[in-house]
Amino acid sequence: MSYTLNTNAASMNIVANLALSQNAMHKAMERVSSGLRVVNAADDAAGMSLHVSLKAQVSGMQAAVRNGQDGISLSQTADGALAEIGDLLSRAYQVALNKESTATLSGSSATNAGTELTAIAAAIAFIKDNTYWGDTSNKAVGNTGDVAASVTGTVTLNTADSSSAITSSSSSSAVFTAIQAVATSRATIGTNQEKLEAIVRSNTVAISNLQASDSRIADADMALEISNVTRLSILGQAGSAMLAQSNKQNQNVLQLLQ
Repeated sequence: MSYTLNTNAASMNIVANLALSQNAMHKAMERVSSGLRVVNAADDAAGMSLHVSLKAQVSGMQAAVRNGQDGISLSQTADGALAEIGDLLSRAYQVALNKESTATLSGSSATNAGTELTAIAAAIAFIKDNTYWGDTSNKAVGNTGDVAASVTGTVTLNTADSSSAITSSSSSSAVFTAIQAVATSRATIGTNQEKLEAIVRSNTVAISNLQASDSRIADADMALEISNVTRLSILGQAGSAMLAQSNKQNQNVLQLLQ
């Protein structure tokens, strides 16, 4: 009787150990198949909380980087348009100076100079009205929208052209004032672009560091987990074999009663 009880107790221990091995095996297989150390909150409650927060932070920064890059592209588009406007104003300055030289320019020549100034003004207006980024309603020159280039703040674009309107009778001094206004606008655009580029660089570095931190918290050690799967698989097979052997011993005891 004592032998039978001992055999039954051994069988129960084998069953318990086999269940533990199978449960650990399932956990290890979950980690290997998902690539995550923290598959659910029960694995590591604090780690799961931090993992979720880091993922959200990275996603926000990635969106901010895209916004910043879009703002840079829009600024570059506006700067290119203002560069063309600046070239036109330089020509207008020459024409206005010539027109003001009454000793060498009079009559039809003066009229032609005025006509060229009018054409230059039309070209400038065309560039302003037809330079846009993406959608036709999103004009590049004159855009003063905000760019959410970071998760904590925005950068306000200022691509406005503050040059005065050029007409056939514009003086050289008025045209020169317009040239200075365009130069100021381009300088402002350059400053904003530098801010956006700095924020994009900073966010890019931060994203890399946060992803590395999240990986250390949430990602599984694949070498370790695969090793565990192999070890637990062997333990499971051994447990099954020992359980079968224990049952066989019990059957041998029953045969003595026949």
